[in-house]
Amino acid sequence: AFDPEKARALLGAAGYPVLRVGDGRRAEGFPAVELLFNGEDGAHRSVAVAIQDMWRRELGVTVTLRAEEWKVMLANVRSGQFQIARGGWVADFNHPHTFLDTFRSTSPQNATGWSDRDFDALIERASQAPDPQESLRLYHLAERRALAEAPRIPLFFSTGATLVKPWVKGFHGNGQGLDLVRWMWIDPEWRAHPDDDPASTPLELPPMGRLAGP
Repeated sequence: AFDPEKARALLGAAGYPVLRVGDGRRAEGFPAVELLFNGEDGAHRSVAVAIQDMWRRELGVTVTLRAEEWKVMLANVRSGQFQIARGGWVADFNHPHTFLDTFRSTSPQNATGWSDRDFDALIERASQAPDPQESLRLYHLAERRALAEAPRIPLFFSTGATLVKPWVKGFHGNGQGLDLVRWMWIDPEWRAHPDDDPASTPLELPPMGRLAGP
């Protein structure tokens, strides 16, 4: 939830009281921070400008923006040449591991420098648990720990819209937006046929649980 008062209280508790200065605010003693993002224009800049404005207005924190070409930014992130960097991730498969694994100490996708033995142990146990419910319970515990430590700041989830004609049957959307046309078919008598079965049987995914092989 959007709670700027709590954010100001936390800054104050950390030793940076947020003071009223005229019509604005200033986090006393808090240094200016730099936000790195890729692309001079477009959505990434819009998000960066929104962060810059909200942190200045609500927290009194000064944010400078640094835009770089993707390859340059990637190299700087991997070498730790940043304070705050824009990032994103798209799930490779329908399982919490695809996101949570990127927080592990040994993950090549973890460029934050954050390392937590308890988190790593929870992910290891979750990926090995034979019972799906126990596995998910452990993934939830790992997720809570990562969110509490906040090596990353969740901002938003991408969404999409798909327009499908009513005579196209067998269309069943998925999280990746990859829809195989072999599962679809055209029904000339679509008004008389309410069913929407796919043309061929979609791949059945295994239940969430252990990821390791036998």
